[in-house]
Amino acid sequence: INAEYMGNVKCPVDENRKFVTNNDLRTNRLDVKPVDFGTIDPTVVDSSLYGGIVICKLTKGQEIVCRCLARKGIGKEHAKWIPTCTVAMSYMSDIKLNPEIADSLDSKQKQEWVDSCPKKVYKYEPKTGHLLVDKPEGCIYCQECTMKAEDMGFENLASVKYLRSRNGTYNFGFTVETTGALPAEEIVLRGIDTLKNKLKTLKSELLKLDGDKMIEDIEPLA
Repeated sequence: INAEYMGNVKCPVDENRKFVTNNDLRTNRLDVKPVDFGTIDPTVVDSSLYGGIVICKLTKGQEIVCRCLARKGIGKEHAKWIPTCTVAMSYMSDIKLNPEIADSLDSKQKQEWVDSCPKKVYKYEPKTGHLLVDKPEGCIYCQECTMKAEDMGFENLASVKYLRSRNGTYNFGFTVETTGALPAEEIVLRGIDTLKNKLKTLKSELLKLDGDKMIEDIEPLA
């Protein structure tokens, strides 16, 4: 899809600054429009204060005349079409503490063991004397806590494993940070739909190949 946009904006001499946004562009393609958060979800921003996607800024007396070409593409062709900044996956942790061993530690040993974790996953409550798993999602599986427990003579104080579902598969957290072009939820759902379509196409082509092979095997016999 290609769409041509024309823009002609001038900053009045009595204004110090003027923002040129997507709202200043004009096109004959009414079915192709720039998308911003104001149009996706008007409840997120105040449309009277938010003027759209800023293209450039003009100072008093300046003028810009531009011709813009919008072309639809995918990230596989060029990074400028990638709607995400950062995408990360991390396995969810299954951390368990042995209460009998934990109770045998004194307060100094408990605090020393808690401080051994670089991600501050554990927490020591001085009032109750309990050791707690405070931030399991921050675990990076470095095993510093288990090695520290062994060095202190308290082996099996903590067990750190990947969290598994009942069917045996691993659970993981998936983080998507967007550029603002699309909401994160929509990006994930579209990605899943695209993957499904690719798998359907692959299955269809494999069935065709399998059918052609059967025909080739039968023809010599005929």
